[in-house]
Amino acid sequence: MKITVTVFMAFVAIQSVFGRYGSDPGLSLTDNANAVIDECHITYEVRSATDIRKTTVYKATVLNQSGRSYGRVSTVIGSQSRIAGFTGTVLNADGSQYDRIKMSDLKNVPSYPDFIFASEDRLYYYEPAIKNYPYTLTYEMVVNYSGLMSFETWLPVDNLQLACDTASYTIIYPDGYEIRYRSFNIPDEPSIRKIDGNRSLISWGINDFAAIELRNFIPSPETFLPCLMVMPQKFCYEDHEGEFSDAKSYGAWVSSLLRDRDMLNPDIKARISELTAGEQGLKEKVSTVYRFLQENTRYVAVNFGIGGMQPAPADKVSQYGYGDCKGLSNYMKSLLASLGIKSYYTEIGNGRKKITYEDFTYLQTNHVILCVPDGNDTIWLECTNPYYNAGYPGYSNSNRRALLVTEEGGLLVNTPRADSSNSYRRAKYELMIKADGSSEYKIVTDATGQYYEELLYLDHSTRDEAIRYLYREMPLKNHTITTYGISPDTSRLAALNATIEGTLNKYCTVAGNRLIVPLIPYKMFGYVPKLEPDRKAGIWIYEQTACSDTIRIKIPEGYKASILDETKEFSNEIGRYRQYVSSDGSGLLVIRDVVIPAGNYPAGYKDKVTEFYKKCHNLETISAMCERVQ
Repeated sequence: MKITVTVFMAFVAIQSVFGRYGSDPGLSLTDNANAVIDECHITYEVRSATDIRKTTVYKATVLNQSGRSYGRVSTVIGSQSRIAGFTGTVLNADGSQYDRIKMSDLKNVPSYPDFIFASEDRLYYYEPAIKNYPYTLTYEMVVNYSGLMSFETWLPVDNLQLACDTASYTIIYPDGYEIRYRSFNIPDEPSIRKIDGNRSLISWGINDFAAIELRNFIPSPETFLPCLMVMPQKFCYEDHEGEFSDAKSYGAWVSSLLRDRDMLNPDIKARISELTAGEQGLKEKVSTVYRFLQENTRYVAVNFGIGGMQPAPADKVSQYGYGDCKGLSNYMKSLLASLGIKSYYTEIGNGRKKITYEDFTYLQTNHVILCVPDGNDTIWLECTNPYYNAGYPGYSNSNRRALLVTEEGGLLVNTPRADSSNSYRRAKYELMIKADGSSEYKIVTDATGQYYEELLYLDHSTRDEAIRYLYREMPLKNHTITTYGISPDTSRLAALNATIEGTLNKYCTVAGNRLIVPLIPYKMFGYVPKLEPDRKAGIWIYEQTACSDTIRIKIPEGYKASILDETKEFSNEIGRYRQYVSSDGSGLLVIRDVVIPAGNYPAGYKDKVTEFYKKCHNLETISAMCERVQ
């Protein structure tokens, strides 16, 4: 395969423009690295909005088994693209050729990630048979596109413990073709220049990027790794033209995809009307329709239609009884519309993904939910979950911005907050210690929000499934569960109560005439997370913590505990911890309260994080001494 003259000239220009820099100039590229990208040059040649060629020149050295994903070929090809050329080699450590890779060597299989049931995408891949390290993979690939909504987001170093010697990202485009971009952690401004009479070139590059090692609290990649978002101002994809200059224009385009996708079978309309006939309030009607959706459909991820962006028609979801987040949300929207209830199809970044930059909304969403206005209130519906109550969006959809798709375009709004006021766990422990060191236990838990989600599975599973789940998830060691019970609290939006009873087979240590009794059966701070002393990346605490535990320990007859009455607490910018311990001699009472807000913190807070976890860890390791009464 031959690289075009234009692409070759672009490579030469790139090498002469970008200086060399690194994440740490004192490090060798192999230090802390599982693999080194020796070079990766990506070049897009835009001939028109419907004729785009992407050329990739790649070379990487795999140092060990953990870096092997960078020593294989893997690319996803959709309905609007095809591989026009490929050639590659695998080299031994001494530089000799181990294997030559031809286009025909690439395996071609359906591209179905774990969460996708069906997709029109195809995965082309090649896995070298070589087992010795280090080895080097090189390849050149050309892919032709008949339309692009967005250029590939560039993460030349897309993982920890990965180094990069040199990488570039170039777009060659004709006059009148506008692009916009947002870059992160790329020190040099892009090189922009004319390359002939009616074409220009824009290029970014990095060099000598040493591997970064982070163990805990890893933030979003664009906050500490080189990253580039690039989009055309206007595009054409599968005969659909659009413009994504901001949230409003993007929402207007998504709205066009929903047109004529809301048709319902008359029998379904009649059924919905019948179900809600006796209800007056909006919330009651929405809850009834939402329950109908949950009982008559299931979530199946599919990826068809305009890059997987267009929902299945409502009547098809109704007919087949399944859909992805887009299809189910659009179906629910259509069901409500049949009652004259207005709702908004809503795109959102779920989990680790969030809408942060309004001008690149398209690249920051991965999920769809539904928003139902209710006067000054809002009813949020997570249409993929069969168990949530209407109004509860789920923890992974909370605390973030969402894009309402309206007839006038996209509108950014905030989803509900999840914090210690509505997402908490309050548990009461009763431990009945025996003279042999074992203990019977009873745990009664009031769980809301994210903690409610963790236990919700138990309310919809068989006893055997629930018992297996509890043994896997409960932090107790060497214990036997005898009974459990789950009761949803219908007076609150997302709450349930759980009762679990069992036996701790060896809870206390018997030392002659003494029993050493741990004061806390479930340690939240069993270890102190390590943070790198030279850490430059921020600290991200994804899930907030809001727990309160009351532990009553009854010691066996013939033993007496030391008299205690003390409170120990600690707080700093990361969180607060309070522990109260008392004893009247015949029993022990321990109350533990922990609050750690979710949030992003600067790297300079690393000592505060270590301090908080270490002090909490030390407080939780204390035990009480009980002596046999003579």
